[in-house]
Formats: sequence, structure tokens, C-alpha cells
Amino acid sequence: MRRDRVQVASRINGAIRMCNQEIGHRDFERFLTLADRAKAEIFDSLLGEIGRAASQIIALKLTNLVVAKYECVHRHTHLLSRPIGLIVDPSNACGLSCPGCVHSKSSRASEVFIWPSGLLSEQNFGRFIQEYGPYAINVIFCNYGEPLINRLTPRFIRTARQYLVETVSSTSLSIKKLDANQLVSSGLDFLTLSIDGATKETYSLYRRQGDFDLVIDNVKRLVAAKQTLNSYTPFLSWQFLMFKHNVHEMEDVKKLAQSIGVNQLRLARPYSVAWDDPSVVVEESTEERAITRVYNFKQAKDHHNKMLAQLEHQVINEHFSRSWVERYEELGCHADRASASTKPTCAYLYKNITMDALGNIMPCCMAPNKDRHLVFSNNKTGGSWNAHMYALARKYFAANDAEYQMETKGLKDAYVPFCSRCSEPTSNSTFSVVVTPVHVKEYLDKVCVSDILSEENKSVLADW
Repeated sequence: MRRDRVQVASRINGAIRMCNQEIGHRDFERFLTLADRAKAEIFDSLLGEIGRAASQIIALKLTNLVVAKYECVHRHTHLLSRPIGLIVDPSNACGLSCPGCVHSKSSRASEVFIWPSGLLSEQNFGRFIQEYGPYAINVIFCNYGEPLINRLTPRFIRTARQYLVETVSSTSLSIKKLDANQLVSSGLDFLTLSIDGATKETYSLYRRQGDFDLVIDNVKRLVAAKQTLNSYTPFLSWQFLMFKHNVHEMEDVKKLAQSIGVNQLRLARPYSVAWDDPSVVVEESTEERAITRVYNFKQAKDHHNKMLAQLEHQVINEHFSRSWVERYEELGCHADRASASTKPTCAYLYKNITMDALGNIMPCCMAPNKDRHLVFSNNKTGGSWNAHMYALARKYFAANDAEYQMETKGLKDAYVPFCSRCSEPTSNSTFSVVVTPVHVKEYLDKVCVSDILSEENKSVLADW
């Protein structure tokens, strides 16, 4: 490492270490003053290395991580930090009707799920990504809909990359009009291909109304488009959900995946769908594993850093120019005083935000139903991260939930966050979450700070 690079590393690592040493202290305003100092130090250190907008957005993302960590540790209910993981459904529709899904055609599913159809508009996505993109590390372009039904999805991906985020999606590829070149050139980092069989007969037992021959043809078209455009991305991961009815085809699937040229085959265990269709039984005895054929970290890193030349300067500058202390003062009477707690909380409420194609804002990737009230807000006016239902849900997990009990007393279920009745298991002090410490560390390894941040500080930013 060059001598000046060593000095840059020393300054940035020192700034992050300084903030982390104050995480446990109760004086939030003092902590934010240090976060502002760290933001300025990181920006100044990087400016000679990568340019103004890139230095701004990396300084913003790194300090957002430490502020979010503080707010999670102290169980704040109104947050200054912004979510680091975004889930966006470009489409609420899907041409398939897999058992257990919101799109299942069974009478059981129709009695359970509430999932209105629709496509995400460019205006709605633009509002969302301008508000949260400068802070996030990844955007997952899928949830319960088929993202490629929306012809704007590649454009959404290109827009997201202007905020230095990793982009991920998942598709059945049962799409009649797939523009493979457009999808590859969008810059999408990672694409899951959901294909659960080596023959149309087996495939259709779960992927109902899917066209197996069309799917395989579309996989080949994507591989060919990557070759034509000389693009390492998207990394193509064939996901094979293991059921009793398809495990006999696993070896054939391995051969098929290898012959087509996808990057990876992943054998995965699905959730049980027996409540919807008892004839579809999960294979429990076979081990989950990924069979990776090709992964080139250098190429993945080079692809990631191409975003540095395509940043949305104006929006990034607007977010960067607002100090953390100013944000605290603007929050006014809603600003929390620290009350550190060891009580388990749901990390989704501090790390992730989900938006469907109609702009409905939800805290996690669960599907709303008649008994599960998960729509916290709508993206029409922005500011959803601190909407009343969000703050109320966080308050449930606070050190003293007496205020929560008082606010929700006598309310109908529709006005009470489902989070208080969620049965998801805890892991250490938090529930499972889409953006894990591993994801954060992998992201930090791919952006230009990979050889600057110490392993200790990567853990500081990721492990909370």
C-alpha cells in the first residue's frame, strides 16, 4: 500500500473507531457530533482518491451504518439513520401460480393473502430510491411478483446503480418477451433463476403455468447476451427447490446447468406449502448446498466500482450536505433519548424497508394477509421510515414497552403492528434479516474501501 494510501486508511479507520467507542454511551447528540466529524474525515481522506460524489456517498453510507448501529443498540423508535437494505417489487403480478404463494389459484390461498395486482411506476421508484438509495448497500428487485413482467425493471436497476448499491433479483424466466441484452446491460449484479426440474413434467408440478421449454431457452439467451456484451454480470444462480417429486432429477439438473453455462447451481430447501397443497412435499433429507462453477472476485469488484463513474451527483450532494446533528434537531420532539436494552428486537425495523409495486411500505418480506397487518405506510409522500406504524413497532421492542401498551390499548388489530404477534425465531439479539453481517462485509470488500478498512472496522460496521 502506498504511503499516502496508508495515511488515508489510518484516518478513515480512526474515524470509524472513534464512533464505535461511543456506541454504548447515552449521549446521542455527542455521538452524532462524532459521526459528523467522521463523515468529514472520510470524505476528505477519499477525495483525492475517487472524486467528490463517490467520496460523499461512501462517507454517507459508512456513517449511516454506525448511526443505525447506535439506534438499534439503544432501541430508538424514530430514526435518523436510513435502511441499508431495500426490497422492491417491480411487479405485484406473476404468470405462475405456485402452491403456497400469494399467486396460488387455490381456494385456501385466496382466503389468506391480500396482494393487489399492479406495476411499479418510474415516478414511484424514483421517489423511493432518491430517499433511501444514498444510504443503502443493496436493492433486491423482487418479493412476490415476477420482476421481468415490468418492462421498466432494467431501467430501475440502472437508476439504483447511480447510488452505489448492489442489485439483486430473482425470476422464473417464464417470460415470453425477454430482452436479454437490456437486462444484462442494466448492470444487475446477481440473478436467481427459479427452476425446479430437469423436465417439463416435473417442473410443472410446482411451477404451475410455467413454460419449461421457454425458461430454458431464456436461460440460454441470458448466457449468450453476457458473452456478446462481454459482461461478467449478472451472476446467474440456478435455484433448485428440493421436493419429494423432483429430487430424482438433481443429477440431470446439474448436467443441464453445466451445459448451459450458468455460474452456479444452488440446491435449496423451500418452506412447506402443505397447508395449500398437501401433494407438494418438501425433501428434508438432502443437504442444501451451492455448486459454484465460476466466481471471479476481481471481476465482481471491477463491475461494482464502475458505478463510481455513474453516480447521481445532485441527490447525493443534497443528502451529504445535511449533518447528523441537523437531522436530530429537525426530528424535534420525536428525537429519542438513549435507553440501551438487551431485549431482543427485530433487525428488519432498523435495517430493511420493503415496497411493493403499488408503493405500499412494509417492514419485512412477509406477505400481508387478513390477519397480518404489515402495510405501515405508502411511498406517495415519502418519510415512511418514521411512519407511525414503524415507530410503534420499534416501540414494542424498546426497553420499556409501557408506552406501547398505552398507545395500543383498545385499538383494533388493523391499527396495531403485526410485529407484536410475529412468531419468527430470534437469533442472538435480533430476528433474521435480509441484510446480514456477511452481506455488509462482502459489500465493503467490493467498493473502493476494501483495502482501506481494517477487518476490525468491517466487523464494527457489519456486526450488529
